[in-house]
Amino acid sequence: MCKEIKEYDEKDRLIHYKDCDYETWTEYSDNGCIYHVKKYNGYEYWNHHDNHGRVIYGKDSYGYEQWNEFDEKGNLIHFRDSDEKESWYEYDENNNRIHSRNNNGFEEWWEYNKNNKMKLYSHNR
Repeated sequence: MCKEIKEYDEKDRLIHYKDCDYETWTEYSDNGCIYHVKKYNGYEYWNHHDNHGRVIYGKDSYGYEQWNEFDEKGNLIHFRDSDEKESWYEYDENNNRIHSRNNNGFEEWWEYNKNNKMKLYSHNR
């Protein structure tokens, strides 16, 4: 018989989960965001958040790191990581992503109708 076990902290946030095949521990920052996760296989990751709860920096136990930048509306505008990947994003006045490009030359474009539904997607490959 397999049992699923969940433990919560005083703020009713999940801090420990275990079943027959999986186990994870979770820690939260002062602003309530997930800060640290440790999994049953030893893998761990840490996140640092801005005042709005968005991940601005993350790293894991394998040495991978990532950095995110956001505009004043909360849109992701720049991403880079320790694997030398980098992407930039642009948005329209309705916060719809309209263009992205990365450091490998790949680009994407989106167009939307008056109801903000995507009507066209294109890329350069």
